[in-house]
Amino acid sequence: MFHTAKALLYSKGYKEHSHFCLVIALIHLYANEKRLLMHINLLEMYRKDREKAVYDGKDISEKECNSAFIDANSFLKDTKDYLKK
Repeated sequence: MFHTAKALLYSKGYKEHSHFCLVIALIHLYANEKRLLMHINLLEMYRKDREKAVYDGKDISEKECNSAFIDANSFLKDTKDYLKK
């Protein structure tokens, strides 16, 4: 999801410097794209979960991993469709 988000940012001529700033920038740049905003909000949720896992030792279930995989594929598909326009 991070690399898909970076593609959206690069398409607007910007470069990311952190996960957090990437999400903030995308929210502003794609404020009128409801489908992409849904994915961007999920990206932020997964970013927080990742930090909890890495820094706080939070366990991530197989179900959560499968959901993230599905969401990442959906984000990639919708981003490709958007960028083709």
